[in-house]
Amino acid sequence: MKRGIISLIIAQLVLMTGCAKPESPVPQNLTASFTPDTETVYHNPCTGWAIYTDGYIPSPASSYFSKMRDNGALEYATILYIRLPWGMFEPEEGKYAWEHDKDFMDLVQGAKDNNLKLAFRVYTDNKDYHTQVTPEYVRNAGAEGYTSNTGKWTPYADDPVFLQKLDKFVEAMAKEFNAPSVTDFVDGYGLGTWGEGFNVTCKNPANKDMVLFTVARSYARHFSKVICAINAHKDIGNTQLRELASVDDFIFRHDAVGSRVWFEASQSGLMLDFFPRNFTIAESMWWLSQGLGTDLYKGEGFKDWREVLEFTYAEAERVHANILDLRNSEEAKHLWMKLAPDLVQDFNAKAGYRLAPFTVEYPSVINRGEEITITHIWQNLGWGVLPNKNSHWGYKYKVAFALLSKSTGEPVELLIDEDVEPSDWLNSKKKPYHSFLVFNAPAEKYTLAVGIVDTSRKNEIGIQLAVKDQNPAYGGWLPIGDVIVQ
Repeated sequence: MKRGIISLIIAQLVLMTGCAKPESPVPQNLTASFTPDTETVYHNPCTGWAIYTDGYIPSPASSYFSKMRDNGALEYATILYIRLPWGMFEPEEGKYAWEHDKDFMDLVQGAKDNNLKLAFRVYTDNKDYHTQVTPEYVRNAGAEGYTSNTGKWTPYADDPVFLQKLDKFVEAMAKEFNAPSVTDFVDGYGLGTWGEGFNVTCKNPANKDMVLFTVARSYARHFSKVICAINAHKDIGNTQLRELASVDDFIFRHDAVGSRVWFEASQSGLMLDFFPRNFTIAESMWWLSQGLGTDLYKGEGFKDWREVLEFTYAEAERVHANILDLRNSEEAKHLWMKLAPDLVQDFNAKAGYRLAPFTVEYPSVINRGEEITITHIWQNLGWGVLPNKNSHWGYKYKVAFALLSKSTGEPVELLIDEDVEPSDWLNSKKKPYHSFLVFNAPAEKYTLAVGIVDTSRKNEIGIQLAVKDQNPAYGGWLPIGDVIVQ
């Protein structure tokens, strides 16, 4: 077996001197077993329930989080999805909401305070939107456009001034949010009706694909460290979507999951074709925008809201969705949290990825500088995938074994096995490995531990393991057992 091991010595090594003690411990192999945790909400990247603020910036932001806490959604949420018109992000050229809009800044801080990652979509099209979406400065700079169905101006998608100004904005936004510790994903298009990629209007219809790839690759270029998503919408075209997924590592989302009409087989087929290389984001088709009495779903044969939610959940499972939406505070309160709290809990337990070791076999005694073998078996309790292979992440999450100090609980030495790939772990398939490691820590008694570290963040713990009864004092490291280095 290939042995790709990276060694990081954190403490100053101490040379051993003198004769071996007569009472040296007798080496033996021990096996640790772990009980998986299917209940805790782990705030791992790109997995879990999303809550929304859509089309407006809450004022004050604290009221938004209070409502989400009161209706129970905040207990399960891992992502705050901010979906706004471009003009709310940048009302004047170079004047950005994250620098000048207190409500927006409070919203971002509130997400951080509640341990939520951010996600974004930027609308550019005024169809069905009654305030100006693309900021007026774009029009004043000479962009050509047309009047939308709401009487507002929308730029032609292929207008060069529009594309240049949008690229400049995306660059500025990425300077603030191109950080995976802050942002889980960004929608890498946002054109057309509701930003979903359909009804995109070009002055020259032949430019439609040029616009798609220009805008999508602007997002992918500037958000180099954050995963980019695009709607798997038929108006974009399967050939074009496949190219973005294959060449640029876009992941797919769909905003009509749970519809028997609008979530078509060709779209779900794309998601299945690219799984497990990339994960899927699901958004429910049905909204309460017309009030609790709306029954539009009956046109597709649903008898009530509970059946709608059950079907939405089932479709999210079918396409291996990592993320589904509790939506805004009223949606969450009156739908998922009231009518289907069992499904909310089930999605937390079963969706996305939930990674845990099954067993770890290890030696009780380690001779400094000599190779040992650790045999470990892993499992993914979720139906989704850790998207470690996505080029925006670049295989940054690695399985590591560490010797923890008995006095501080901190790693003294940390070893990464490059041959263990967490994105290969799929639901119900246990993955066994043999890691061949050479420890050089000072002779001492340690706690041997395992974790999934983020190599882009100085090997900090990057993924919380789904194991019961973890001790928070270890900072995310999972103790395996005591070992003696001699």
